Amino acid sequence: MVAMKTKEQALRDLGRVVAESAAIVSKLTVREAAERVYYPGGPSVDELMVRIAVAEICREDDPEGAQIRTKAVRALNKGAAQSW
Repeated sequence: MVAMKTKEQALRDLGRVVAESAAIVSKLTVREAAERVYYPGGPSVDELMVRIAVAEICREDDPEGAQIRTKAVRALNKGAAQSW
């Protein structure tokens, strides 16, 4: 028989998983993170790199991520996010 978790236990376990995932992602470059989450038929690695760079969840010392983020922010400020 499977023991049921309480809502509090489930939330605590979820919190651990999210914290562990965040710790792993924070050590990756934007490209490494995009390559990990890419799947055939989904967004391209390049699109994922933009999304991840804008979210600022990866290493701060990643020059490629900083360049992508700057370019995306400029495009958003111009109101033409898809133009680049």
